[in-house]
Amino acid sequence: MYKVKEFFFLIGLLWMSLANFLSASQRCIQDSMIIHHRVVSHLQRCSRLSELKAVHATVVKGDLCNDGRVATQLLGACSSVGMMDYAVLIFAHIRKPEVYAWNVMIRGFDRCALPGDAVRFYGDMLKSGVRPTSFTFSSVIKACSRSSSLRLGEEIHGHVFKG
Repeated sequence: MYKVKEFFFLIGLLWMSLANFLSASQRCIQDSMIIHHRVVSHLQRCSRLSELKAVHATVVKGDLCNDGRVATQLLGACSSVGMMDYAVLIFAHIRKPEVYAWNVMIRGFDRCALPGDAVRFYGDMLKSGVRPTSFTFSSVIKACSRSSSLRLGEEIHGHVFKG
């Protein structure tokens, strides 16, 4: 009888530990979501480099650097204020950038009148093994038209059909 009581006591302790762990995990996730939401909303309002750097510091402190959505929002904010050099530095610290981050960079270079950099980034994207999307193609072809590189535009247009 004593062993049965001890067994149920241990099960109870295990259950309480699991419940506490899940509760703490849930609080951590909620806190992370709140920070994530605040960072994204601040990024959408950034209009100066100083504001952007302050939000970037928050991202680093909050360990959100590898959150794809936050990183991409940060890249987009950089391009909207014309700071593609800063965007390149941020992009370089993303462990494994997804296609959306690449697209934001390519589109950002084009918006900032740097079509050659947009095309170079497209080439880097292909070398990294990330598959382009229709958004990638439209941005890089637009960059080719701005750079007056008909041959390169035709070559990239051929990539569209190769898929």
